[in-house]
Amino acid sequence: MFDLRSFKSAALNQLKGRWKVPCIATLILIAVFAVIEGSSALTYGTIGGILSTFVYGSSAIAFTNIFILLYLSNDKITFSDFVNGFSDFLKGFLGMLWMSLWIFLWSLLFVIPGFIKAFAYSQIFFILSDNPKIGVIKAMNISKVITQGHKADIFCLAFSFIGWYFLGIITGGVLFVWIIPYEMATFTNAYYYLKQEAIRTGKLTPADFES
Repeated sequence: MFDLRSFKSAALNQLKGRWKVPCIATLILIAVFAVIEGSSALTYGTIGGILSTFVYGSSAIAFTNIFILLYLSNDKITFSDFVNGFSDFLKGFLGMLWMSLWIFLWSLLFVIPGFIKAFAYSQIFFILSDNPKIGVIKAMNISKVITQGHKADIFCLAFSFIGWYFLGIITGGVLFVWIIPYEMATFTNAYYYLKQEAIRTGKLTPADFES
């Protein structure tokens, strides 16, 4: 069962005693994204869009890598784990580019199809980080499979953090340094549930995640 409470509880247990690196990484990325957004008015055309996509994509896969490690191991997370995640910068860039392109194309039909597809593609960076041998296109296809019947669940999980986001805004953004790691760890647990359920129900096999 897609159990929001169990995902959140597991996330807090995984972060216990290991908040430092996820929080530092969050702070760094908030600062980087603020600079990107702040300079967007000065950056025009295709080059600016590609640069932003590169930054967001490479950062997303490096950031996700932290939470995959938190889930898979009880070892201490180091800052080098975050930095090492950037070694897959090209895959992160291509993943963000490919996902954004398809969400945009579906959005041309209307807002709702694009919104739904965003949830269908939402697992792509977890898949890429968890399974380094998988390519971007296959990762997106796997994401579509494992989210079948669970898009509403994923939406509810995201919506369940709205109260925390209000608190983050009230504190001038300070709490986001802790809220974002908590949310990411929660969604990592949800990803592994979706992966395991897809294998259990025969939608996918373990071999599908190997290459």
